[in-house]
Amino acid sequence: IVIDDEAAIREGMHALLTQWGCTSLEAPSAAQALELLTAQNAAPDLVLADYRLAQGSNGADAVQLLRERFGTALPALLITGDTGPERLREAKKTGLHVLHKPVRPAQLRALCNYLLTRR
Repeated sequence: IVIDDEAAIREGMHALLTQWGCTSLEAPSAAQALELLTAQNAAPDLVLADYRLAQGSNGADAVQLLRERFGTALPALLITGDTGPERLREAKKTGLHVLHKPVRPAQLRALCNYLLTRR
């Protein structure tokens, strides 16, 4: 599942993941991601979340919410366009892998493969 509050980013990620043969769901928030996944009654194989989401929420909290709901340490990564040192420190403190926008497709694919094979 891709969680990003920008529609253009969600659409681009969907197109890229589809091109790689993946099935993806996209949501603008953690709550909507949870709703989509609950409707499908399935945990995602991987969570790709923007670090900074709308209304002061963040991708790390979204990952935690999904992990709590599905009772498993879901593979996940954060993507951020933030360049401020404090924000980057916050993202790294989550313990999740962090990629920086603009994300290179090869880098994203390699990290996704790595996370999926470690399951």
